[in-house]
Amino acid sequence: MQESIIPIKEIEINEKIYPRVFVNESLIQEYAIQIKKKNNFPPIYVGLYKGKKILVDGRHRLEALKVNGEKYATCNIQKFISVGDLLLSSIKANLKHGRRLTNGDKIKVAKTMRDMKFDIEGIKDITGLNDNLIEKITRSGVNKLSFSVGGGVIRDKIKEKESIKVIDDKEELQLEIKNRLNWQIDELKNIYNYFKKTEIFTDNKKVTNLVSNIKQTLKKKYPKL
Repeated sequence: MQESIIPIKEIEINEKIYPRVFVNESLIQEYAIQIKKKNNFPPIYVGLYKGKKILVDGRHRLEALKVNGEKYATCNIQKFISVGDLLLSSIKANLKHGRRLTNGDKIKVAKTMRDMKFDIEGIKDITGLNDNLIEKITRSGVNKLSFSVGGGVIRDKIKEKESIKVIDDKEELQLEIKNRLNWQIDELKNIYNYFKKTEIFTDNKKVTNLVSNIKQTLKKKYPKL
């Protein structure tokens, strides 16, 4: 995976690949505010497939950048050889945020996976839906199933023996902040371990300038540290 800064207009949002039924507009607005305040966010995850740059994870961050009128985004770019791998990576990346797939999301994913010729067992492993429901979804088509909105998630009216966790905007934001914090901690650990374990070339001007810039930035932005 390679980190690059790329034009936002080059990032394609493929609704079949993106596993969520809806985006959270209030979360996008909150992200836009945080980005303007120069708060750090993890890079957007983009898949390179057949020459296209397809969004894998980071929809809310991407939309927030658009709201702010940004033209470029920092992205982690990974090459994919199949659209199936692209889909699975998107699902796994979204689940890492701590937000479970809603029933609406599961139905969307099941339909897409079936269209991509995944077998029933593979779809069950990802979605947790039972065989009968998967068969019904793939026969009927996701658009023919009934949904209603409640508490910030999509709740389907199919009688399914599983608990539905309703996540409101506040809880969702708290989860996203927690993920950002964990990402920042990991990044700082990497920087700390680099300085601890690596001999710095103190006779190199570029290296010493960079180290000096780091020290000055820390002193200026965080004088209480």
